[in-house]
Amino acid sequence: MENNKILKAAIYVRVSTEEQANEGYSIEAQKEKLIAFCKSQDWQVYNIYADEGFSAKDLNRPAIQRLIQDAKNRCFDIVVFYKLDRLSRSLKDLTFLIDTFEKVNIKIKSLTEPFDTTAPVGKLMLNMLGSFAQFEREIIGERTRLGLEKAFKQGKWVTVPPFGYRTDNEGKLVVDKNDSMIVKKIFNLFLKKNLGIKAIAHLLNKEDKISSRKGKWNKNSVWKILRNPVYCGYAKWREKIVKRGHKAIISKEMYDEVQKRLAKKNNTPPRTSTSSNLLLGLVWCHNCNSKLLPAKGKHYRYYACPGRQNGCELPYIPAEDLENSVLDEIVKISEQKNLISSALKALKKKNDSQIQELKKEYSLLKRKLEKLTSEQDKKIKWLSDTLPDKKTTQKIGNYIQKLDEQIKDIKNRLSQLDVELKSKEINHIKAEAISLFLKNFKFYFNEWDARRKRLLLESILEKIIVYDREKIQIKLSIPLPLINKPFESILKNSSPGVAGVGGITVFASGGVGEGT
Repeated sequence: MENNKILKAAIYVRVSTEEQANEGYSIEAQKEKLIAFCKSQDWQVYNIYADEGFSAKDLNRPAIQRLIQDAKNRCFDIVVFYKLDRLSRSLKDLTFLIDTFEKVNIKIKSLTEPFDTTAPVGKLMLNMLGSFAQFEREIIGERTRLGLEKAFKQGKWVTVPPFGYRTDNEGKLVVDKNDSMIVKKIFNLFLKKNLGIKAIAHLLNKEDKISSRKGKWNKNSVWKILRNPVYCGYAKWREKIVKRGHKAIISKEMYDEVQKRLAKKNNTPPRTSTSSNLLLGLVWCHNCNSKLLPAKGKHYRYYACPGRQNGCELPYIPAEDLENSVLDEIVKISEQKNLISSALKALKKKNDSQIQELKKEYSLLKRKLEKLTSEQDKKIKWLSDTLPDKKTTQKIGNYIQKLDEQIKDIKNRLSQLDVELKSKEINHIKAEAISLFLKNFKFYFNEWDARRKRLLLESILEKIIVYDREKIQIKLSIPLPLINKPFESILKNSSPGVAGVGGITVFASGGVGEGT
């Protein structure tokens, strides 16, 4: 749509008899507010479509059918309504309506919710969980890339060092004497003894007594070592293998020969299986800080701590009991709508304050950059105009170089600030969406399939910490000032194969780093 064009708005209002009696959503009240809103936006009201005394359980409504037909005929540019549930309470029907409108480039606008497809952010909100996850990953990825690039150029290793190495005080890789012997052995067994990956893992489990590695060797762990270029002094960076400054454990020639052999043998890592566990990736062990994995007994599902292999004493947690407890708590929280609104307001205030500080720093650096760039240009012009002696030229050249370094540092910081500002803006939008998901949790959860239910939970929950079979802690993605007093959630003992399961004590708290 052209920027100067006056938009034609279709106003849709609906109320069932029960809603009008209980909630005061009168047709007239909705019309009045929506007409006033359209005037404030300089939109022309094309028509008002009113379904009075109709439920939103389906699209069997005369006004909504006229709206759909007029939309297909492109009679207006935007549909405006009081709340999303005025259009439909069925996710399937809502998706159909949105698709119908999008096909003819008609936008939608909710008066009371952050759903506004006249802007890209509104589309993001409407697509909800899948789009949010992708959008956030892109922002986090951009922020991480800047930090990683700087560390990489300085020769630092910013992740967990690969087996066979450790990091020194400067964060650079140094060879670990004992572990590096096993790395050499793995390459020799594969290349010179012609052993397969599975056989190497079996042999190492019998013989390895000196390494710092915990847990048993398997096909995947051996395969990763054979494939990693770090052992010949290289590393993977932006899909390229580049030379690094650390000491190699094997020669480049040996590594290349192993890659040829691997390609012939077609040794690929084992695939990860999919799971229907709703809380997959969200459950953590309080004892050893490991992420719990799905496990299956003869009749029941469990969440199991992988640290049990190394002595962690967390018992198997019945999956159904844990999931029911978490869902019960989210439902309880979702009913505290005023609490959620006040938490969102407090978060916005804090976020706005941080944005102002970042903008202040950005503005100061911009002025400093202009000043340094101007100074540099003047010195370069003076050199070209004056042509001084060698000593003066060198002195001015050194000064210009220092200016150039300062300019690069400022530009790098400005790029980081750009990313941080975007991130803060996205955080607030995401918080609004999560608040909306929380307030309408029952509606979304009951409508969606298992995949989207898991996405919904991933958006609302940051993590679930399991202390034992009787106590867990729920951490939400947005901070809520909830009372940290434990309360009992009596569970159905759905997993009789596990002794001692009777109830789970649940602590609810806000997001990490925000305080509650």
